[in-house]
Amino acid sequence: MKTIFILLATMFIVSSAQSQTAAEFCKNADAKFNAENFSGAITDYSSAIKDDSKYTEAYIGRADSYFRLDKYSEAVTDYTKAISLDPENGFLYYIRGNAYIMLDERDKACEDFKKSDDLGDDYGYGAVMTECY
Repeated sequence: MKTIFILLATMFIVSSAQSQTAAEFCKNADAKFNAENFSGAITDYSSAIKDDSKYTEAYIGRADSYFRLDKYSEAVTDYTKAISLDPENGFLYYIRGNAYIMLDERDKACEDFKKSDDLGDDYGYGAVMTECY
């Protein structure tokens, strides 16, 4: 009986040590992003999203990683999800607008830049002035 208890306790400790939270996955992903290991960052941000599907920072980080790999459509998808989770964050519209610019979708970009500006983001205002007139 004592052996079974020790075995179960050991298995619990090992499984607990291996399980990471969304925040821990994001911390690892951020380090990989800063080291310009964007593919590795995407893997960790995806793990964070799998752990917590409403973890806005993971969608933003993954979108930023996709952007740096010139995968602009994927970036737009993740920025859009982040916006759905935090619709009053003007900066998110600004960065999605930049992805639209890279996709040569200026009308959508300008909509996002204007929304960013409407929400008080200074970058949005600047983008409207430089990209939309």
